[in-house]
Order: sequence, then structure tokens, then C-alpha cells
Amino acid sequence: MRNLAVIEQLSQLDFFKKTVEQVKRDFSRVGIELRVSEDVSNSEALAEAIRLELDAVLEQRPDMFAHLLYIIDLPESKVRELIASSEYTARDIALPIIYRAAEKVYYRIKFG
Repeated sequence: MRNLAVIEQLSQLDFFKKTVEQVKRDFSRVGIELRVSEDVSNSEALAEAIRLELDAVLEQRPDMFAHLLYIIDLPESKVRELIASSEYTARDIALPIIYRAAEKVYYRIKFG
């Protein structure tokens, strides 16, 4: 179940920028530089950047994919469900990655 407060916060630019930084930090922890434009200001544009990077990872370094998802802390059951879908695309994983990063930012602000 998604936390509505997290979703609402994503519409605020400062919170969104912190979410972008969290996503970049998660990718960098496995040695992947996520290239995101400084002026990215919405989830769709960020999802596209993530999709492009995930496509490259799956093509060039598939062993890093599982490690990346572990670092991001996506529920394995959700990932398996998405990948098992006959129409799976990297974009299907991009949106949950953004949401998970937003949760991390939200809870860091709320409890940190």
C-alpha cells in the first residue's frame, strides 16, 4: 500500500530534488552513474532517465541489476511480479524505484 503523504510530497520541487539525489546515491552505491538533467522536475522525466540506465545495465552488466534492486530495497516479490509480466519493461521498475527513494527521503525528514 502506498503512503499518500509520500506521493503528495513528490509534487513539491524541494522534496522531488531530494528524491532525485537519493536515486542517484542508490545507483552510485553499485558503481552506476545515473545521468539526470539538473532541470528534471517530474517523475516521468526521472523515470525515463532511470529506464535508459536500467536498459543499459540489463544489456551490459546484468549481474549488477539484482544488486541494484537489493540496494534500492525494492520488495523482491514486486520485482518478480513485474518481470514475470509478458509486457515487462525497464520503465515498470523505474516508477517503483522513484517511489522507494521518495519513501526514504520522506522518512528521513519525518524521523531524522
